[in-house]
Amino acid sequence: MIPKRLISRCRTLYANNRLGLLREFEGFDALKQKKAIFLEIFKTKQLPAVEIKFLHCDDLLEVLKDRKLRIRSYHCVGDLSWEIRVAINPRIKNGLDWDEKLGAKFGVVPILKYVINHYVGCYSSWCYTMAFDRKTKIFEFSPIKLPKQYSRLKSDFDTALNRLGFVSVDKRDFDTRISNVTTDTIHKGPVKFFDLVFTDIYGHEFEKSRFTTKPIKIDSTFREFTGTKNNFYEESITLNNGDEIFLIKEFGKKARLTLTYKNDKGKKHKRVFKL
Repeated sequence: MIPKRLISRCRTLYANNRLGLLREFEGFDALKQKKAIFLEIFKTKQLPAVEIKFLHCDDLLEVLKDRKLRIRSYHCVGDLSWEIRVAINPRIKNGLDWDEKLGAKFGVVPILKYVINHYVGCYSSWCYTMAFDRKTKIFEFSPIKLPKQYSRLKSDFDTALNRLGFVSVDKRDFDTRISNVTTDTIHKGPVKFFDLVFTDIYGHEFEKSRFTTKPIKIDSTFREFTGTKNNFYEESITLNNGDEIFLIKEFGKKARLTLTYKNDKGKKHKRVFKL
């Protein structure tokens, strides 16, 4: 259960268009000092590859650098939380600017991730793997348990944060809803604690996910007949996951789209749509 004082703090900061939060904005130098503190905590000889980000919008960064500027839109300030990723691989020595080269070189990389909100005074953490398939150009993220040999190191991280006054929030409490508060993207209704305090954009790696940043080669064939009184077009596409799309466009008739796909049990289904 989330401590009542954290809930109260959230309502103080994030109510009334987040005016309480805006009043507590710090200068750019203050954020640099906080980043240095986190770097000292999380960058270790055992696991030297660490990435630390403060999740803010670019416009806000300019305001933080020059306090004479004003925020143009209160609906675009960013998450205002810290995201820290530690590669659980001693062979990775540098920061975690994930790209194809890193994924291709190290394969599946376990990551310990922390999210911290220093305004509310809380944090949480979890583990997942990042993998990149050079052949298909697909990134894949999967939740995992922290390897036992790094339990002591994580305990040291938690102890250091506790000494700074941060309270740990269990991921089972992330869906706790808080009323009368807003974020950049949520302007009505109760807001989940995770979306409010940590991020309402980037989410978390609690479920397996896959994505590609580049076009994937898809098998496609087509036939077309065109005349003065008649035209006919059909195209068949096989998607990367094996599903098939079949499109027919014929003069004087509604276009027909046939989708053939497999369900979770591997059984094929076919649906026809008239467009």
